[in-house]
Amino acid sequence: MGRVLRVVDKAADTEEQLQVLAGKDERGYFLDYYQINQDRDAETSSHHRILETGAYENLENYEGRWGREVFPGDPAKTEAEHDRIKAHNGRVTDLLRAKGFIK
Repeated sequence: MGRVLRVVDKAADTEEQLQVLAGKDERGYFLDYYQINQDRDAETSSHHRILETGAYENLENYEGRWGREVFPGDPAKTEAEHDRIKAHNGRVTDLLRAKGFIK
């Protein structure tokens, strides 16, 4: 526990990356994972937790990967949303780095 493991499937022809981190909190044991999918068009990622009960939780994930919302006629609202996404993604990066999923 407390150590990030990188799962490698040498039989698969993929650039997908899966990293897992086992831990324990007040609810019991859990497995956090961070998955990166790379295809010919883009890179996507997901960050989730599996509890010892088998329940599945979404954790903090990046936003705005497929474009950012534009509010026609309201450039201030558009800019505020872009700033919110940038701040959120910065916090996600810090969290993933603290867990050891990214450098």
